[in-house]
Amino acid sequence: MWETPPPEALDPNNATHNNKSRPTSKECIRRLPRLTIKPNSAVLHDVTIQIVLPPSIDKEDGTMKRPAPISYNAMVAEFGPIPPYSIKSSIALANPITGAASSTSHDTTTKHSVLYMERGGGLTFAAKALNAQQHYNAKALIIGNNVSVWP
Repeated sequence: MWETPPPEALDPNNATHNNKSRPTSKECIRRLPRLTIKPNSAVLHDVTIQIVLPPSIDKEDGTMKRPAPISYNAMVAEFGPIPPYSIKSSIALANPITGAASSTSHDTTTKHSVLYMERGGGLTFAAKALNAQQHYNAKALIIGNNVSVWP
């Protein structure tokens, strides 16, 4: 990659002095970064989850305290809407935390909340998302990575 294109990146044969638009040279195309997508490849979208805590009143001096927002780096699932988007909602914890709800349970306390689950419990991410919709009535799901992703 380069900061500014080298002189050979523009094709002088097709440029005019009054024309700001010029065809791209073979050299410029050759230097474009490539990404090969294979049948089992995944394209991950880097996102930031920001949790804004509500203000509280300090019991000692009666002043309003606003906690600093908490930010987490995350990846978007390979299904669902493509970022950017924003959701303002309360956060609820799945019970059990892995989201392995029985088919007969319907948790009404998590309705219209963003639901937090952790990896595990013998469920795929897609199954967790389905459980979040069907058994927890959640409008969004965050799956926490409680294991290291690097060897």
